[in-house]
Amino acid sequence: MGNLDDYILFISRKIRDSKLPEWLKTKINTNLTSINYMNYTVLMIHIEAGNESVWYEDKLYIRDGHEKQAQEKSGSQISAVYNLFK
Repeated sequence: MGNLDDYILFISRKIRDSKLPEWLKTKINTNLTSINYMNYTVLMIHIEAGNESVWYEDKLYIRDGHEKQAQEKSGSQISAVYNLFK
């Protein structure tokens, strides 16, 4: 990587070329911001809660605290996730 702009472009292209839904890729890429924190440059991606759940490669990723692993879920558990968006 050459400089910060090249790095942000690299990340943006990875998001653009991902299998995420188009609306989500746009939402993510328009919210990439570099900030300086204690002499470090940090890439911040601000993502607001959406109106619906997002499936990725036929898996529903459910956040359980800080754990973000894809987990097999029963119908009632998936239903509970959908109820969060009502």
